[in-house]
Amino acid sequence: MLKKIDKRLLKPIMIIIGVIVLLILGAVFINLLGKEKLDYTGIENKMIESARLYYKDNSIYLPQTNGNSTEVTLETLVSEEYMKKPEAYMNNKNLSCVGRVTAVKNNDSYNYYPYLNCGKDYETTYLSNEIKKKIVTSSDGVYKINEYTINSKGEKISATNYVYRGEQVNNYLLINKQKWRIVKIDGNGNIVIIYDDKDVNRELYSVWDDRYNSEKDAAYGINDYTVSRAKENLEKIYNSDFFSADIKSKFLSHSVCIGKRSENDSKNDGSIECNKVLSDQYLSLLPIYDYLNSSLDTKCKRLTDPECFNYNYLNTYNNIWWLVTAAKEKTYLVYKVSGQALSVSASASARLRMVAVLDGKTIASGGSGTQTDPYVLK
Repeated sequence: MLKKIDKRLLKPIMIIIGVIVLLILGAVFINLLGKEKLDYTGIENKMIESARLYYKDNSIYLPQTNGNSTEVTLETLVSEEYMKKPEAYMNNKNLSCVGRVTAVKNNDSYNYYPYLNCGKDYETTYLSNEIKKKIVTSSDGVYKINEYTINSKGEKISATNYVYRGEQVNNYLLINKQKWRIVKIDGNGNIVIIYDDKDVNRELYSVWDDRYNSEKDAAYGINDYTVSRAKENLEKIYNSDFFSADIKSKFLSHSVCIGKRSENDSKNDGSIECNKVLSDQYLSLLPIYDYLNSSLDTKCKRLTDPECFNYNYLNTYNNIWWLVTAAKEKTYLVYKVSGQALSVSASASARLRMVAVLDGKTIASGGSGTQTDPYVLK
């Protein structure tokens, strides 16, 4: 028969039992952490996190020039113990994956884009590639068009662009609850987007310019975009808290085609507007040729053609908004959209419908591009 435990020993025994229980629970918790389970999206996020740590330890490998990129392979991240093999996260020994993370210098920061290929089981789809799968040759949709683009060297080149055209196009994009439309994939493979939120922020309304103009002997404005109030106000918006730091990190520095255009010009390939370029911009306005090419009406040749209003999703935006393009003949005239493109005094007021550029390696975490199911950036 067991003797009763001395009450004086009961408290130490309970403490010892408690310590043992805590040690067991800690071991279980550590074991669970060691078996972290992720889906494919989770693995892509893990690759980004691991690449950040890798480049923190190996900063000499990061690109130093804005717009340049470098890559680290999934094999390197695993072999140098920044992460485990994807099959370990999926608990699937038969899974075989390769991949990489591309680091792109974007001003004072770096953007990281993962690519994961697990054969027939999964492959990362960049948003630009998803768009290219939807090319059409008639009706609303994405068209292949040769347009002029400014490459990374600042040169004007003719290249294939993938342009949304028509009235009912599935080019809606959501970035942190802010609505955008995808205009095209440009000749550099990047995604050009235009702001589509119909909010009433006063900061989005502005003159194009309001300086004294000697040609009119009055404050009609000067139609030089490089020194315009429109450009100044876009820079103020970018540097304000209008966009979160996360959104701003997605915007690429890009070149804007700001060449002046006559009302009767009929070349819509960007060759006119891209004769003059303003580089290193994060927010800009849309040039006329992008507006004209979004219409499917075959009679839309010149900006004065009223048919450009037809079959054009950009005209479904119920605001009067500025284009970046100025008139060639007069120093005070610029173009805006109000049902159709019109030349008006730069000192008039209209909405700054912002244009930004995303890297072609951007990944959409969901959505199909429709108004009710927009693409959602990862």
